[in-house]
Amino acid sequence: MIGHFSVQLFDTMLIITPVVLFLMGILIVWISGSLKSKKFIIWFVLMYLFTLMVEIIGVQSGRIFGEYIYGYILGLKIYGVPVIIGFNWVLVILGAVSIALKFNDDIFMICLLSSLMAVLFDTVLEPVAIKFGYWQWRGEEIPAQNYIAWLIISFIISYGLIRFKVDFNSKAFIHYYIGLLLFFFILNFK
Repeated sequence: MIGHFSVQLFDTMLIITPVVLFLMGILIVWISGSLKSKKFIIWFVLMYLFTLMVEIIGVQSGRIFGEYIYGYILGLKIYGVPVIIGFNWVLVILGAVSIALKFNDDIFMICLLSSLMAVLFDTVLEPVAIKFGYWQWRGEEIPAQNYIAWLIISFIISYGLIRFKVDFNSKAFIHYYIGLLLFFFILNFK
């Protein structure tokens, strides 16, 4: 956080963004102990590939989220989509579902709550991502379809997580979600 508010460190912070996101994600998954579950690993890889594919289709067609392009900040890309994006999608959903499980045990309500939390996350993230050059929207306005897509895709991912009884519930994912949400919320004031 301090590096993002420092004039001297800001450019460096942007350059290391994908590395920090990747290392932080790996650390959270490791701390969670979820790697002991074969079902978790399979679900994680499938959802990573699913979200990456959705993003690629979205960038190439403009039909899922709206018309947008990724900048260079988030690092290595496949068909215009940074490889870190799918990874972060999955971690955000794991955090949102972990929180939703604290409030309800009905599968529909868990999926709905976690989807709404994913949309909240994106709502907080978007202004920062645009300002820092993570991505840009055509016409510079974030289309409503972006948030609708986030809601639907997050619901599907959450449903798969709960329906197939993937062992994952860890405070580490909750901390990841809340930490990143607060991080981007504060950066909205930079």
